[in-house]
Amino acid sequence: MIKVKATIDTSDIRKKLREYGRMFSIGIADGLREAASQTSIKLANQTQPFNGKPGDDATFRKSKNKVFNDVNRVFYTAVRSDGKDSGFVKEVIATSKRSNNRKYKSSKASKNAQSSFEKRIRTYARGNNKKALQKIAKDFNWQGVLNHIDHGIMQKSRTGRRGNVPKNAKKYLVLTRNKNLRTYAKSPYSRIGFAKAGWITAQTKIKVSHRKGDGIKGKIPKWVRRYKGKAPGFVRDTTKNLKNPSIQIVNAVPWINKALSSSAKRQAVRIGRQNFIKYINSKMKGEIKRLAKLKGG
Repeated sequence: MIKVKATIDTSDIRKKLREYGRMFSIGIADGLREAASQTSIKLANQTQPFNGKPGDDATFRKSKNKVFNDVNRVFYTAVRSDGKDSGFVKEVIATSKRSNNRKYKSSKASKNAQSSFEKRIRTYARGNNKKALQKIAKDFNWQGVLNHIDHGIMQKSRTGRRGNVPKNAKKYLVLTRNKNLRTYAKSPYSRIGFAKAGWITAQTKIKVSHRKGDGIKGKIPKWVRRYKGKAPGFVRDTTKNLKNPSIQIVNAVPWINKALSSSAKRQAVRIGRQNFIKYINSKMKGEIKRLAKLKGG
């Protein structure tokens, strides 16, 4: 199983941790867990699709449109969604017209033959007559014809880090009704935000003593929160190890490596460590002030 792990390590600040331990005679687990919790939220927001304001559904709508556009850059049917001729039908009709003009001596014969052909191909297209359409595609040497929607071809058409389908991607004529293509395009909608939610599942398993609720309200959009606990994610907590406490957040969504870049992960972990160090420094500074007041008093 593909997993992406993010670890907040403290091996390089052991001296400060020992000093903190002597000062408070307690562990620093809560501070490290809080930093890990915030890191999880940061990782979720760094994972595609990138959301703007947490309560804004614009990213969700944009992602839906992207899915639909990607599918239409790879597949098309003989009849468009608006009921008009597809490029395949138009090109075959145009080629047939040129051929008939050369074949028949009179314009009337050519026109009749062409009219008959156009009527047939449109009947085949609207009735999704696969056998007839396959024969026409073969007769006109039409390349890239599929009997059904091939998800493997769809995935291979995606390029780059964000897995976008380029505008110049090879297109395939699918011998199916257009409504089936629309249904296929809609099928990934329900998974939008699933990869992001793996971090939130992990985040909710981090036990922070002073936290109220799950700590994500107002920070993570609803279309991601709906998968909290459903998208796989977990935590390896070794904060009780006073010599080198650490905490590892794991997102186990199978395609997470395609949705989060290594640089984005490093940035989130770096911010998490910085927050943890700030937490320690703040606590120690406050304790030093408190002790100074006691001595002065």
